[in-house]
Amino acid sequence: TVDRRSDIYALGCVLYEMLAGEPPYGGPTSQAVLARILTTQPQRVSGLRATVPPHVDAAVSKALEKLPADRFVSARELRDALADPGFRHTTAAAASAPGVEQPSGSRVRDLRLWLLAAGNVLLLLGLVWALTRTGDQPLPPPHRYVIEDSLRDGYDVAVSRAGDVIYLADGSEGPHLRLRRATEPRSVVVPNSTDGFGPSFSPDGEWIVFAADPGAEVKKVQLATGTTITLVPEGTLEEIWSSEWTEHGTILLAGPGGVHSVADVGGVPEQVSELPSVFARLLPGGDAVLHTVLAGGNPGQTRVMVSRLDSGDTTTVIPGGGNAIWSPTGHLLYGHASATVFAVPFDLDRLETTGDPVPVQENVLTLGSVSFFDLSPTGSLAYIGGTGLPVTENNIEFAWMRMDGSLDALPLEPTDHGDARISPGGRQVAYTRDDQIYLFDLDRGTNQRFTFEGTNHHNPAWSPDGLRLAFSSEREDSRGGMDIYVKDVDGRTAAEWLAGADRQEYATDWPGDGTLVLFSRESPDAQSDIMMAEPGGQGELTPLLRADWSEANPRVSPDGSLMAYSSDETGETHLFVREFPEMTGQWQVSERPVEGPSVWATTGDAIFYELGDGPELIRADLELEPSLRVVSRTVVHDQGLISQLADIHPDGQRLLVTRGTGVAAAETTEEQIVVVANWLTELRRRLGEEDG
Repeated sequence: TVDRRSDIYALGCVLYEMLAGEPPYGGPTSQAVLARILTTQPQRVSGLRATVPPHVDAAVSKALEKLPADRFVSARELRDALADPGFRHTTAAAASAPGVEQPSGSRVRDLRLWLLAAGNVLLLLGLVWALTRTGDQPLPPPHRYVIEDSLRDGYDVAVSRAGDVIYLADGSEGPHLRLRRATEPRSVVVPNSTDGFGPSFSPDGEWIVFAADPGAEVKKVQLATGTTITLVPEGTLEEIWSSEWTEHGTILLAGPGGVHSVADVGGVPEQVSELPSVFARLLPGGDAVLHTVLAGGNPGQTRVMVSRLDSGDTTTVIPGGGNAIWSPTGHLLYGHASATVFAVPFDLDRLETTGDPVPVQENVLTLGSVSFFDLSPTGSLAYIGGTGLPVTENNIEFAWMRMDGSLDALPLEPTDHGDARISPGGRQVAYTRDDQIYLFDLDRGTNQRFTFEGTNHHNPAWSPDGLRLAFSSEREDSRGGMDIYVKDVDGRTAAEWLAGADRQEYATDWPGDGTLVLFSRESPDAQSDIMMAEPGGQGELTPLLRADWSEANPRVSPDGSLMAYSSDETGETHLFVREFPEMTGQWQVSERPVEGPSVWATTGDAIFYELGDGPELIRADLELEPSLRVVSRTVVHDQGLISQLADIHPDGQRLLVTRGTGVAAAETTEEQIVVVANWLTELRRRLGEEDG
């Protein structure tokens, strides 16, 4: 029967959520919630909030007992227990643990009958409570404060269930980790954390795990005692960018070698995904992992993917997003190139988004589309502040750069990606926006979408006659990654598959007589090779340059005799030239490290490129006979106003460049760590849900 002890259970649910910031039972569907009510015990409140007094923790646990006979008889008893510092309670589930005398015979049968009857009652009570609790109880107001620390350095930040924060710092001790307790006014050095990065808290908040540089050694440190244990020895993994300590006794490690999982007591790491990743996080249920794949340095080449642990299947869920975190509201939070965190509804069963994204936190420091923030299971948000563009705009603008370094804006809408190529006749620009390829008519000033099928379209390359475009895309007929496709510019025919395998292929050039398309192929270990394929062929891939180091960004000279490309074979990324297509000869053009693609002058006797260690755009003049020689290197632009070199106009007088005002502003803003306790209240307001 339903009596006052049913009310005690409902009150226990309310007390639990008020203290912990989340309900005692959760799940992606109401059926899952009811199943967990019947079959599992909720985690003790003290395990979620270390500051909850033991007697309050015990009182809530007794109120939530499954058998009515094990709960308080009246609200007065519950009130007295909450006021008694000496009150303690052992749950029925704990009492039946190994080493405790078990009931037998008829007592077991009676217990099963009691559970069956109580289960029917709880089905009704749990459903009513789940549907009505939000409107009955006011949500705690958010509380925002700033961690001001002149020693703060780097981009890592993590927050625990209790609201404690870990971040990177650099002082007289060298690079290290610092801890700011939610109950303390100052930060302290984490013991034995020198050269540590990519930290995360254990579920109980008593330990942290981090990677030590160099060597990718993984350690865990007990915060109270400084006890330090090595989980993954130095040299086991190539490099680690981030860690995540899950509630399932495992730690996820992400880096250029993919995502690995290791037991929180140590052991041999197991591969989860081969894709170069950062911020790997286990989704509720423990069946799938979110991770941000870094396929390149541009915002559009960063995407959030989900990998199923049982099958290994990996799919893209947020193209152009970064650092995705599951929210108890049923959303994924993720970073964007506009220095803004968005929330999008997400179905945990189908592992796909189910609605439109909503901006929920602006001014978050962002590199590419990876915003630096963390959300605790109890709803505390911690992020590094930075200024970005308004959330209704993208952050990359196109411009013409003249040979004197001056800039003239192009009348193109801002985009989220720097891929752009000019047609051979100089009339159109093919570029990427919102993961689709568009064509902009320079004479008429009109814009037209070019791609429709598939997702994640990038890296357009014009055919020599200007009638077709090659580009990269993810489609149903892709071979497991980003493949190369070809489509007529007039749009009369569908795109044709050109080449691809279980890798990421990026179209870069379509030179000469149009018989070959060049592209970079990126392997799971982030190493890149230069390949070519024949349009209209059978998808046969021919390697142009393949080695134990990376080669990328091939661009062929106007007369088709030379190929410029980048390579890190010297230990740094430099610009080289070889004879094409024989690949004979080799000449280093750059004297300082480079980044991004290079562009040949229309005369074929000079190359433009960007430096990787400074803001300079360089013109290298070449002497081609009797052999190639760099005659001079001239700085074309050094004001740091451009973010990427894209192409050169056929008139030879203008370079097509991009400038990323949003990311640049975020990087140069004074950076402070902002902590928001009870942020879920603010999140629900931003999502349009009712307060209370």
